[in-house]
Amino acid sequence: MQNSLSWSEELARYLFILFVYAGISYGVKKKRHIKVEVFTMWLPMKAQIYIRIISDLLFLVFAVLVIYFGAITASRILALNQVSPALDIPMGFVSATLPICYVLTTIRLLQNLHASVSELVGAKSEGEK
Repeated sequence: MQNSLSWSEELARYLFILFVYAGISYGVKKKRHIKVEVFTMWLPMKAQIYIRIISDLLFLVFAVLVIYFGAITASRILALNQVSPALDIPMGFVSATLPICYVLTTIRLLQNLHASVSELVGAKSEGEK
């Protein structure tokens, strides 16, 4: 037939971007991100929890910065009314996937922080008994 779909490669690229950023949130939920545990596995449980809290807080700061600057970038691209060549969708929507997915990541990080702090408080109360 010698005719290809002009929009299929572009859609695949945008979906790939979406799934990568959504995968970050899923990785945070399942606690499957790459980390070096050789240093922490020899520490007491309380110290491990503190390190987990610190790393989640650092990741949270990064996520908030990505949300802030990603939203600025997406709004600027939306203001330019730039559209994708084949799908004819606003490129600001494509750029908005970054801050939207990082909002989801922030929610997951806050859930992890709540669980870690609860675990730490539980460990402290068990130690006091």
